[in-house]
Amino acid sequence: MEPTPPAPEASPAAEVVDDGTIPISRGGVRLIPAPLGSNLGAGILPAGTVVITCDDRGIANKVVERFDMFDHPTVLLRHVDGKPLDLSTIDDVIEADLSDAAVIDALIPALRQHHDALAGLIHLSPLSQFSDTDTLVDRARRDSRSLYLLARAMESDLTEAAKNGSAVLLAATAIDGRLGYGTSADQPIARAAHGGILGLVKCIGLEWPDVLVRAVDISPEMNTSTTFDAIAAELGQSTGPLEIGVSSAGRITWEPIAATIDPANENKLVLEPGEVIVMTGGARGITAEMAVGLAKKYQSQLVLLGRSQLPEQVEPAEIAAATSDVELKSALIQLAKARGETPKPAEIGRQANRIMAAREIRQTLDRIRQAGGHADYRSVDVSDRESFATMLHNIQAEYGQIAGVVHGAGVIEDKLLRDKTPDSFDRVFNTKVHSTAGLIDAIAPNQLKFLALFASVASRFGNRGQSDYAAANEVLGKVACTLNQAWPQTRTFAVAWGPWAEIGMVADLEKHLTARGLTLIPPPLGVQMFLDEIASGDRGTPEVIIAGGAEQLATPN
Repeated sequence: MEPTPPAPEASPAAEVVDDGTIPISRGGVRLIPAPLGSNLGAGILPAGTVVITCDDRGIANKVVERFDMFDHPTVLLRHVDGKPLDLSTIDDVIEADLSDAAVIDALIPALRQHHDALAGLIHLSPLSQFSDTDTLVDRARRDSRSLYLLARAMESDLTEAAKNGSAVLLAATAIDGRLGYGTSADQPIARAAHGGILGLVKCIGLEWPDVLVRAVDISPEMNTSTTFDAIAAELGQSTGPLEIGVSSAGRITWEPIAATIDPANENKLVLEPGEVIVMTGGARGITAEMAVGLAKKYQSQLVLLGRSQLPEQVEPAEIAAATSDVELKSALIQLAKARGETPKPAEIGRQANRIMAAREIRQTLDRIRQAGGHADYRSVDVSDRESFATMLHNIQAEYGQIAGVVHGAGVIEDKLLRDKTPDSFDRVFNTKVHSTAGLIDAIAPNQLKFLALFASVASRFGNRGQSDYAAANEVLGKVACTLNQAWPQTRTFAVAWGPWAEIGMVADLEKHLTARGLTLIPPPLGVQMFLDEIASGDRGTPEVIIAGGAEQLATPN
């Protein structure tokens, strides 16, 4: 069990001790002009067949016509929900459910046999029009999961083609033409699903350095002709930013900027003692530290939601006496033998993990009460939208109006794209995205004072081996941008956290992220900066970066 850090104390400044590391700071995102380069049209044709997913506006057809001008081979794929693969149309438009792993696993080998080497993937299906019935989850599955499956299946083709000439992966999105930072109050929340494409593409760009990788966010207001012109222009750019937005206002990209909190902010958020705050992510790690900090500052009624079952208050004497992992496993083995069982190492390990988790949950609840708050813990799978929504309704029925939500639930299963299985992708992606969709559906925003969504610098900058995690967290970032406009009475923000020292999922990434120049966040400081964000953060920064050395990072060009 991890050592328990002391309760956080207020810090006068958001930075670490001057020990040679880069100070922990608060940042944001600024859009900057990105005029087309002078090499427009100089892009080299991919060294093989280009696979293009269809939209319903005729844009993909125009792209095919452009390639036809150069006698360059293409394949058109059209997504149809639930439709199995039918290869009888392999010489025409292939219609199938492109979000189905079995379909893609059969499709790509067939294309290899029927066509020249595959050297390009242009994902235009996300430009299909949004209907009134489209949901965040629907479009995430259709547009982001399909891109993951296609890119994973075609990785060897594209990286090999890059060695033999050139290869391209271009994915279009239709958020707002400004990478999610130009959303309006009436914009459908489903468009935030395209954040998954942006997060995924940033990681692919790092994993495939020799392939031309681009994400282009197209304003929904642009017509078919101007949208095609924008796509064609990007295919003609061999250098430049990975993430581009295109609208009537021009071509833009983004950069990180310092964004300090104004202590004189007149719109400070006030939380009264006893007000209800729901926190997902369990009662361990970063969420636990945040809960203790909130209890100490506001004396809140905290309801912590996690996957682990509510632990029993009293352990058997033989178990309670074991304090280390080794002692606990030894005690469990002895108990199994006493019952006449043959202990299996894997099961003993699982039992030990459950007991350690239960102890940590009880310890967190005790720390919350000692800090002056009230603690309640409930077990729920937040990725199950119906169960999560039912839980939120029950909490509101029991405690009354929810004043704040801290959505910290998430799992990490890091693998490079080529090794990432669909089941693993779904576990990581759905835990974040499905739970957020359930939260939005179930919560009553009219009296909600704040909604904090925990994301990661992996989604803002990309990171090798984290395509699923980055995709999921980038959806949360775009959700925050959208709700920041749609829910004017609620302070809604996403925090792209840098790696924390000693605790949390991001602590598992210390090696990778510190190697890229990031400083680890001391837990007391991270908690204090989060409390400052709740109290005094401004609505103009719906996506906050809290990290040390974020300016050292760069998305691939």
